[in-house]
Amino acid sequence: MTSIPYAAGWHAKVDGKAVQPSKALGFLMAIPLSKGEHTITMAYTPPYFWPGVLISVFALALTLLWVRFPPRGKLVDPGRLRSRR
Repeated sequence: MTSIPYAAGWHAKVDGKAVQPSKALGFLMAIPLSKGEHTITMAYTPPYFWPGVLISVFALALTLLWVRFPPRGKLVDPGRLRSRR
């Protein structure tokens, strides 16, 4: 058991093999181990991290396209925008 709170996104490896962390005491993270010495590696990736990266890259690409190729339309004379009374 660790003092790290359990949360989705934690990944653990014991001696280079992936193991599934579980919840202990209702809120702490536990990693299954056998007796003896082990090398434990833990990494955290926030949920929805990769979809967020994909959406951000897509938005950046659209912005760059919009800057490179601005929308073209019929120009309106500013004097024609005044309201008529």
